[in-house]
Amino acid sequence: MTTYASRPIPLALSQRLQQMQGLPARPITLGDLVGAWSGSQMPSLDSSTLCCAGPSRHEVHINGQTRQVHCVLDALILPLVEGVVATVDSTSPVGSDIITFRVTPVDVAADPPSAVISFGMRRDGEGTFFETACPYINAFGSASAYDAWIAATPEAVTMILTPEEAFQFAGDLVGARRGPAA
Repeated sequence: MTTYASRPIPLALSQRLQQMQGLPARPITLGDLVGAWSGSQMPSLDSSTLCCAGPSRHEVHINGQTRQVHCVLDALILPLVEGVVATVDSTSPVGSDIITFRVTPVDVAADPPSAVISFGMRRDGEGTFFETACPYINAFGSASAYDAWIAATPEAVTMILTPEEAFQFAGDLVGARRGPAA
């Protein structure tokens, strides 16, 4: 089974990630990116940085509380960081479709099952990771909805992931941030 780690990052996106994140080499695959972000080079992954004051199109429901996060990847990461089961509601940037994910420490399920997730960032310009990447990390009800959005969003450089690939990516980011097990 192919995992997210072997997925090639489109050239423009990998160049942009290298530039914006100050990486020593251009990540060729998403697995390379996780390796490059391991330890101190990776943005902090805790509720103080993953959550935002809102409003947001991405909500994480944990134990009866709703938290707003910057992007759908943050919404997948938060339950993993906290080791809890969560429901994520993410409003697509195309129309008002709400994509729902049930996230556990071991898997993710999407509704609708045809859902996909974009991973990317703004093609140029400066700013924080939240400003340059999060608006381009979204959930869509289908690949065709993603295709329509990307066709109308020329400032973006992105790639498409299945929810399972995005979940694996999120899990490895959490693991890389924690570092090797003692």
